[in-house]
Amino acid sequence: MSCNSCSNITLPGVAGPAGSPGAAGAAGAAGTNGTNGTNGTNGTNGTNGTTLLKSITSEAETALPGYTSVFSHSVIANNLLADEDTLRFEGTVLNTVSDNSLVGVNIQFAGTSLILGISPIFDYPNVEVQGVLRYDILVDIVRVSSSSVRIESKFSNSTAIVNYGGSYSAEVSGSITIGNSSQTITGLDLVNTAYPFEVKLRTDSALRPTKLTVGKLYLLNK
Repeated sequence: MSCNSCSNITLPGVAGPAGSPGAAGAAGAAGTNGTNGTNGTNGTNGTNGTTLLKSITSEAETALPGYTSVFSHSVIANNLLADEDTLRFEGTVLNTVSDNSLVGVNIQFAGTSLILGISPIFDYPNVEVQGVLRYDILVDIVRVSSSSVRIESKFSNSTAIVNYGGSYSAEVSGSITIGNSSQTITGLDLVNTAYPFEVKLRTDSALRPTKLTVGKLYLLNK
């Protein structure tokens, strides 16, 4: 076939075979580890809780021979939840006549008289003294377990003449402090049973009354 007027014609060529895969690229740089976070500071311990369970400041008194209750409180079950939880009693007692009247202070927990003094200075478990004295009493009843408590006490007395509606003037001179922590009460059920706390006063004559001028019972949770 002839074509006198045709110019050169280029026909499409057939695709060649695929080339071989290229070489793998270089590995990327290793990543760096993240920075560890800083630990937070420890929190401070909470303050021990103190609860006033009962208070007397109205000068409860006894004027009858024999022991008379002037302060009582039922310590409910679960008040002493943990070991070292504490019932604390703070009291001030006044014997207010100048002759040798016989007075006494008796403190009980769960029906047991607590030891407050050391013989022969005081006739424990009752505190008995001659004459006009002021007693400052601190008693801690500390839980040892769910069935027992430890008694710690501090007892101070001062020779005093006080105004008790008569001619006595206020005066304090001399004092003695006695500590005692040897008593333990066992056989309790502090989880399920309420126990009474009681303060009793005694006089030998209706003419020689004895006063509890301050009485406060606290619960200290450790």
